[in-house]
Amino acid sequence: MPGLAHIRSLRGPTDRPGKTRARIACDLHYIDNFSILLDPRTMFGTVLVEHRGGKVF
Repeated sequence: MPGLAHIRSLRGPTDRPGKTRARIACDLHYIDNFSILLDPRTMFGTVLVEHRGGKVF
């Protein structure tokens, strides 16, 4: 399942250290804030991003 980094347009190859740190921060945020509602929210956000052609909200 795509994660928060995907929704925040931090997918694909990482070409900068800052982008890598941002992905890790998204993963840590997910771990620290895990809840039964976070997964459906992430899935819904993924559908929206993909529907818009990969563009973030």
